[in-house]
Amino acid sequence: MFLSRRLNEILEDHIRSCMPDIGNRVKTMLRDAQAELQQYGDDDGQTEQQQRAVVLNCITRFCQNFSEHMQGRSRLKDQSVLYGPARMRHIFTFEFRRSVNDLDSRHALTDEDIHTVRRNAVGVHADLFVPNAAFETLVKQLILQLEDPAAVCVRTVSEELKTLLRDVLETTKELSRFSELRDRVWRECIVYLTERNRVAGEFVQNLINMEVAYINTDNPEFEKIRTGVYRLMAAHQGMAAQKE
Repeated sequence: MFLSRRLNEILEDHIRSCMPDIGNRVKTMLRDAQAELQQYGDDDGQTEQQQRAVVLNCITRFCQNFSEHMQGRSRLKDQSVLYGPARMRHIFTFEFRRSVNDLDSRHALTDEDIHTVRRNAVGVHADLFVPNAAFETLVKQLILQLEDPAAVCVRTVSEELKTLLRDVLETTKELSRFSELRDRVWRECIVYLTERNRVAGEFVQNLINMEVAYINTDNPEFEKIRTGVYRLMAAHQGMAAQKE
């Protein structure tokens, strides 16, 4: 009996000591919940202006969250992998650069290709010197090799942006109450991103086309490359003359 009475006294003392803190925590949670409900507004009797304010607040918060993610200020659950803007920067500075550096002109242009281009550049005339037109034709073929890596880069960044948008939508609590609004925001973002993806692809293709349209062979930085190709063409020309 003594032990039972003593345990009850200890339990009562513990409850008395904890009740003020529990009461304060409950009051704080109630105030936070009421403040959040006031932001959403009442379901009944809400004016059209108030409804627009609620929608605008949700969209504004979504935009702020997306901006924070792009600035690297978001809290990531998994710090072991690159995510969002860091991943996109990695695509531009490492993956795209690596894919460009992996391009091998020796495989793209065979000896037979070089010989054929040289012969086509002079037509029926004998070629005493390596024609400049042949050199430009070969360089243009090499520049066009950039199309595939550039397209992959644009597509990969677009997919990373989709992943980022999905995560931001899921973590924006203001949108969690309005499932239809969240789905509509997602659809609009995808439509806009798809259109920008198309424009970015066209822009990259135009840059490549600009480089192909005019080969500045007078550029001093280009002199070593041009000299090397000329020597290679001259060697092929000499070999062809010996065979003939």
